[in-house]
Amino acid sequence: MNSSSKKKLRTTSFIIIFCNLFFGNAFSNLGISGIPINEIYLLIALLFIGLTQINTILVKELKFNSLFFWYLFGLIYIFFYFIINGIWAIRDGLFIIDSLYLIVGYYLFDKINDLVEIKFFFKLILIVSFFYIFFFLFSDFFIKLSPIINTYSGNQHSLFFNFLSIKITLVWSAFIGYIFYFNHKIKSNFFFITLTLSSFIFFQSRQLYISTIAGIFILFLNKKIKFKNFFSLFLFLILFIILFSLMNFEIKGRLETFNFKFLYQHFLTLLTPFYKINVDYEILNSQIGSAIDRLNWWNSVLENSTVSIKNFLIGTGFGKPLINFYTGLEDIPAREPHNSYLTIIGRVGYLGLLFWSLIHIKIFKYIYKTLKIDFTDKYLNNIIVLILIYLAIIIVSSLGDSMFTMPNYSIPFYFFVGVVLKIYKLSQSPLNLKIA
Repeated sequence: MNSSSKKKLRTTSFIIIFCNLFFGNAFSNLGISGIPINEIYLLIALLFIGLTQINTILVKELKFNSLFFWYLFGLIYIFFYFIINGIWAIRDGLFIIDSLYLIVGYYLFDKINDLVEIKFFFKLILIVSFFYIFFFLFSDFFIKLSPIINTYSGNQHSLFFNFLSIKITLVWSAFIGYIFYFNHKIKSNFFFITLTLSSFIFFQSRQLYISTIAGIFILFLNKKIKFKNFFSLFLFLILFIILFSLMNFEIKGRLETFNFKFLYQHFLTLLTPFYKINVDYEILNSQIGSAIDRLNWWNSVLENSTVSIKNFLIGTGFGKPLINFYTGLEDIPAREPHNSYLTIIGRVGYLGLLFWSLIHIKIFKYIYKTLKIDFTDKYLNNIIVLILIYLAIIIVSSLGDSMFTMPNYSIPFYFFVGVVLKIYKLSQSPLNLKIA
């Protein structure tokens, strides 16, 4: 493929990633004749790349034989259950299928200079995230302007203003603003505080609290923040929230009118599996109840994994729900146990989990090696750190949700993994240690 064609494919890939980051689950269910656009594009991209080139990338360039065999085993296993259980086997196997975006992310960049496009793409994400704060404030108006997408499971979502999915993108954007404007402290702190507070106030998700902690941990590891700076930011956030509460400002978030007391008690509900938490909000009692339900689901998946040797080694396969629970209407099953790692155990067994874990350990070894490289232009290091923060957010969030079975999270995850692997490969030449 010539450079012009590859550039067009890169641009299309950025559009796909953008739509997943901002339009979320609605875009994941947008398709042609029942086939999601995400998977149509993936198939087209892989056909352009070609099987020979895919084999070269995985086996010769990356020496990633285990990933090649993971794809081979996974796709054959999904196809086997597709014959038995139909299209739901494809849906349940998306955590394997969509990981092929790693190949797309790797293939599309021939030169270090091509990665300048990633820098501008990340800045676009930052800008659009600010617009979504405004959209949320007037969500009742904007939702009416958007097409409604019917998902394959029977739910309905606004395509352009699907605020259930935007929360992860918003908190990640806080880190984009902080890192890209690191040398301008006022701008850097403004972006981080504004986007972090907005995500906490509007979207009120325990997933966001854990994600923010994970992102800050990555900043510490990569010396992008000092303890003094972190303490100042943390103190400012707490004082702002307390002042916000004392002045009786009322902003209705996803669950409840926001104030310091709500934030504190909501954060404490993370400890539900370990301690009995007393809360003053009925909605938080409901969340505690849902956490107990999830523990029961997890226990059910683990028990089912030991029913037979087949279940233990290679799981129950694809096409059937892993848990017996229905959301809303009686005919809409919650197929996953809200934990990606237990989903993997349920679908492909402990052997599959071991294989998956070894592959991702190797991925993070590559990322670690890439971070150790002394790039002349620090923008390149910033790109790697931001990708690592996104990966960390998805990995920790997967403890409480089935992130890897949701294409709007898993597709950017693996696409960005492919980008970092390509940076590592290109960096092996001394001529490639600088962005022009």
